[in-house]
Amino acid sequence: MHTHIFGLRSLLVVVLLASLVACGAATPTATPMPADPAAGSATTRSVATKYGPVAVPAAPQRVVTLDEGALDTALALGVVPVGALSSRLSTGVAPYLAARVPDIAIVGNPGETNIEAVVSAAPDLILASSRVDEQTYTTLSAIAPTIVPSNSMADWQAATGEYAAALGRTAELEALLADIDTQTMQLRDQLALKPATTGALIRWMPQGPLVLGRLLPGVRLLETLGMTLPSIATDLGSATPHTDIISLEQLSQIDTDWLLVATFNAEGDQALAAAKQQPVFSQLRASQAGQVVPVSAQLWSSAYGPLAMQAMLADIAKLTASPQ
Repeated sequence: MHTHIFGLRSLLVVVLLASLVACGAATPTATPMPADPAAGSATTRSVATKYGPVAVPAAPQRVVTLDEGALDTALALGVVPVGALSSRLSTGVAPYLAARVPDIAIVGNPGETNIEAVVSAAPDLILASSRVDEQTYTTLSAIAPTIVPSNSMADWQAATGEYAAALGRTAELEALLADIDTQTMQLRDQLALKPATTGALIRWMPQGPLVLGRLLPGVRLLETLGMTLPSIATDLGSATPHTDIISLEQLSQIDTDWLLVATFNAEGDQALAAAKQQPVFSQLRASQAGQVVPVSAQLWSSAYGPLAMQAMLADIAKLTASPQ
C-alpha cells in the first residue's frame, strides 16, 4: 500500500487543525513529547520505529490504523480503533474483521489516506504502514504520534510486535503468538501430509491467475504445514508478492497436489468457474484429486496479523474434516 499525499495536503492539515481550535472543537493534538523522545515521561512511552524513537501515550484511547496488519493487531489485543483504511476492492475493512468494528470510520483506502478524515477522527496514536515515506510520516506526526514499523508483512510477527509495543501490550502479543505457533503445529500433525506433498496459493483474476510468493504469510503457512511450493513461487523470494498473470496454457507451472485459489469478487469467481471447465485445468493433479480449495483473497493475499493467521488456520482445518 503506497500512501500518496501531496504538499497541499500538508497545508490542509495545518489549516484544519487551526480551524478546530478556533471553533472550540476537540483538538487531535499529539501527546507532548519530552525533550528527548527516547526518554519518555510519566504519561508517555518511547517506541523505536523506522524513523526513530516516538513518544506515545501510556494508554492510548483513540487509535487510527493505516495498515491492515495494524488493525488486525490492535483488535487481537483488545484495542478497538476509531479509524482505519478500507480493504482492497471494498468500501469497508476486510470481511474477516468487519464484525468486530461495525461502526469504524473509514479514513482512506490502500492507495491513499484521507488526511482530513484522519484529523476528524481525533486520534491520540496513529499506526501506519511500513511503506509510509518520511514526508507522509511528518504530515501524520503533526496530527498524533505516528508509528511506522521497520518491518513489513514479510516478517509479520516482528511488525505486529512494533504495533503491540506502541499499544503497551507486548506481553499479550507474545502469548498470542505462542498460542498460534501451537495451533499451527497441531494442525500440521492433523494434516499429516506425505513427504514431498506440493501446494500453491494463487489469486484468480478475471484475466487469469497470479502465483503468490513467500512475501505473504499465507504462502509461508503452507510451507510450515508441510507443503512444498512450486519453483514459480519460490523464485519470487520474499520481496515480490506475486507473478504476472499466467495463461491457462502455463498452468502446468502450478501442477501441485493442493491448490488454494483466492478470488476478490464475483467476477473472479465467475472467471474461475469458467476456467474449471477447461481441459487444461481439469488435468491438474489438485483438480483430479478434488483438492482445489477456494479461499478469500482479502484474507489470504492481503491480510496479516494474529487474527488473519487464525482465520487462515481455520480455513486449512476444514480440510481435515471434509477434504475438497
